[in-house]
Amino acid sequence: MLSGAGPKIFWSFIILLSSVILLFLPITDGGYAFKTDSRLDSFTVVTKVATTANVTLLKSVYDADTSTISLSSNTSADSPAFTVYDSATHSLLVIGLAPNTVRTLEITYDVAAAGTSDYIATIIDKFANPIYLMIIILFPLVALVAIWWSR
Repeated sequence: MLSGAGPKIFWSFIILLSSVILLFLPITDGGYAFKTDSRLDSFTVVTKVATTANVTLLKSVYDADTSTISLSSNTSADSPAFTVYDSATHSLLVIGLAPNTVRTLEITYDVAAAGTSDYIATIIDKFANPIYLMIIILFPLVALVAIWWSR
């Protein structure tokens, strides 16, 4: 074995190990969490014969991402869900409500984080994830090249 091959292989192994660790870090979730906050709105809703209700959220849902919307009711006969969200008016059509009931609906959804500027959000969207993926791909390649050259 050549005199300098041992340390090169060791550091190449460390780089490969670092890549595996980086792969399991939730970087993309961290970017989304930085840009958003969870908001809870409560509404008193009265139904007569109809089992649906329109509620207007106090803020817009972040990126109109309806997968972040969750509903709950203080009435056990309700099984609230929503069918339509209008991002222009912040209106939400809620279904699955029991007739002739007064209830409090709690709606949780993601909104843009206060103090997050558009510039910072753009930088995170455009550069953080591609740089992260590039590091995950290039680290193992560099390590394998170093191992190959040290043979």
